[in-house]
Amino acid sequence: MTARGGSWTDGEWKEFPGAMKKIILFVFLACPIGLTAQFQNSGIRMESGDFVEKRLPDKPAFREAMAELDYPEGVVPKIVEIDMNGDGHPECWIQGPPDACGTGGCPCIIMDGKTGRRIGSVFGSPFFVSDLKINGCAVIHAYAHAGAGSGTVSVWVFDGKAYVLVSRIDLEGASVDKLFSGFNRFRRLNRETP
Repeated sequence: MTARGGSWTDGEWKEFPGAMKKIILFVFLACPIGLTAQFQNSGIRMESGDFVEKRLPDKPAFREAMAELDYPEGVVPKIVEIDMNGDGHPECWIQGPPDACGTGGCPCIIMDGKTGRRIGSVFGSPFFVSDLKINGCAVIHAYAHAGAGSGTVSVWVFDGKAYVLVSRIDLEGASVDKLFSGFNRFRRLNRETP
């Protein structure tokens, strides 16, 4: 099953399990681009500047994440810790090194706060971690700036094991403005955010 240009063929759509179809449709309907007065999404807004240097646990999964992000040996990464599933163990977002980041944002790998295993990789800046949860974990929206007044918004949901990309939409002009106005209820991350 392959997504091309953000859409699936009828045959490919029929291959999706029923639960995944419901998740995809819900995320499309709840995406801040189409917010109405009846539904307002909220959560936490994270920007590249919110990531701080911190040593990671010396565990294989964390070393693998650092290697995948092309961190040089011995460099302390920038991270954000935020509890995305309400279990009291904040997930660790590891931001790629400065040379992996650009005007579109940064790559990040997300590690489960309780088990220490990798649960996803995302790209962009800013990231919007929604209070809306699917399969017990926050829905993630990311914006990747492409040029003057244009960019891409991506949405990831937790499928029970890992975060999967469920939508990616290219926007420009007034659509970008509408996207960010839809995220106006998201509070800025600060280091005291639980």
